[in-house]
Amino acid sequence: MRSHLMVQQTPPADTAESELVSRAARGDEVAFEVLMRRHNQALFRTARSILRSDVEAEEAVQDALPEAFRTVFMLNAVEGLTPSDISEVLDIPVSTVRTRAYRARQLLRAGLMGQVESDLSSAFSFDGARCDRIVASVLARCRASQH
Repeated sequence: MRSHLMVQQTPPADTAESELVSRAARGDEVAFEVLMRRHNQALFRTARSILRSDVEAEEAVQDALPEAFRTVFMLNAVEGLTPSDISEVLDIPVSTVRTRAYRARQLLRAGLMGQVESDLSSAFSFDGARCDRIVASVLARCRASQH
């Protein structure tokens, strides 16, 4: 994601992931927020099952990967974009995309080592307040990095 986020019109709820990713990669803060809200629950539940602490899980979701690695990982692993597509969207060399994707997987693997519970689908609540806190914190960090 580029370091400069700009607020745009809220996309419709049924906006395709690929459209949101493209908009977020161009600095659209609203698209970035929609993507975060769509994926926060799964990320939080995974972190919570490993760390067994709501506070630590929130911190892990916010701090797990450097922003550049997280962006490439999300575009590749979650959205299914190819390294070439990611290179074009982020305007970086394909070799950089591959390096960031590899390092992101390594960091995630190291951070998620341990025993993950088999069924996370209903194990932990993820209410609106927790999602709002995580989204607000990540957006504040993005805004702070612009200055």
